[in-house]
This record gives sequence, C-alpha cells and structure tokens, in this order.
Amino acid sequence: MRKNVSRRRLLIEDATRIQLRWSFWFVLIIVPIIALLTSEVLFPADLPDEMSFRSFLVEPGKVYMLIIGIIFPLAYFRFFIAQGVTRRIFYQANLTAALLVSAGLIVTLFMLTWLIQFLFGWTDAEFTAGAAPFAALPDLIPLQIGAAVVLFLQFYLIGWLIQTSFIQGGGWGGAASIVASLLILSISDSLWQEATIEPAVILLPTFDITLFPALEFSPSALTVVILQLFLTGLIGFVIWLLLRQIKLKTD
Repeated sequence: MRKNVSRRRLLIEDATRIQLRWSFWFVLIIVPIIALLTSEVLFPADLPDEMSFRSFLVEPGKVYMLIIGIIFPLAYFRFFIAQGVTRRIFYQANLTAALLVSAGLIVTLFMLTWLIQFLFGWTDAEFTAGAAPFAALPDLIPLQIGAAVVLFLQFYLIGWLIQTSFIQGGGWGGAASIVASLLILSISDSLWQEATIEPAVILLPTFDITLFPALEFSPSALTVVILQLFLTGLIGFVIWLLLRQIKLKTD
C-alpha cells in the first residue's frame, strides 16, 4: 500500500512537472499576444465581450489542453507501465496532474492579464474578471477561474479520450470518439447558455449546434456548475473503462 502511495505521489509530481514545463512555453507565447490586445495595438478598447482578450485567452488555453491531453498519455503511458506503474496509478496520477495543470495555467493567465491591464492603466479598482468568458456565471474572479479550470480539464480529458479510443478501438473507435467528443462539447457549451465561450462553434462553425431545442431551459449558475462537474466526471470514467481494456505487449 505504501509503495503504491509513493509511486502515485512521484508520478503526480513527474506528470505535473513535465506538463507545466510545456505550459511555460505556451504562456511565453500567449502573454505577448495578450499584451498587444491590452495595449489596443490590434483592437479598440470597446471590444464586445465575445471578442475581449479575457475571453480570447481561454480559447487558445483550451486548445492547448486538448493537445497535451493527447500527447502526454500517448508519450508516457507505456513508458510508466514498463517501469512497474499500474494502470490505476497512472490514471489517478495523470488525472490529478491534469487538474493541477488546468488550475495553474488559468490562474497564471488571469493573473498576468490583470497585471498587464494594471500596468497599462486599463483596469478598474475591483479585481474582477473583466469581460467575463462565462456570462452565465457572476463576473467574479474566483467563479470565472473555477469555470475555466473545469473547461480546461474537460478539453484535456477529451484529448485523452480520443487518444485512448484510437489505441483501444483502432480507426473506427477513434472516429467514434471524435464524434462523441463533438457532442460532449456541444452539450457543455449549451449548459452555459449566454456564455461567450462556445467550443463547439469553433469546431463546427457552419452548423447550428443547438441540441434539442424543445428541451431548452435556463439553469442557475449552481446547476450549470453541478452539471459541468458531472459531465467532466463522466468523461473521466469512460477513459478509465477504455484504459483498463488496452492490451499491452509483454516481453
């Protein structure tokens, strides 16, 4: 038991450190872009919320999380298994690392954005989220960051789901996972209702993604959060089911 706990802790540290190192380079790329947007070099100061730089920083962030959600398990799953790590430990450790990376990345982006705003003299006295990326929630920095963490984690898990599906189910399984992922993103997007961040629109810009118009409703902020957490947990559960079925070659 102690050995498994030690392995899990060490793997969490390794997985988090590796992916935070990748995230460092991502931040170095995105921060100058945020600075340009803040200084009004590219856009005017009266941007609508859906084009604001606070909403903008969430967009590349979630695409980045999708990419590393594919790359990290693909590159390190078999490696750590070969080192004696069990599937369960790898799953638990990488899931924890994904949550830590999601939180660290969005907090860093929000803090740097606010700092840049402050340095340019383009911020209010209150420390709020500004042009809120998630309009279905109150414009309070803890809630907006929390929503972004959930969104980033969802995109990471979607990447992991697609990668695992291709390994376990081959081409057809991978294709099915992509279709399922689009559906999941559409459901997630519909939960935000008035939110300015629309992941499914980005993936399918020419289609109407409204799901089941007859069932449309206006959930409260608490209901949105609960449903998003349930959806995130469901994705993680499916990943575990697939991970357990992956056949590994033994020497």
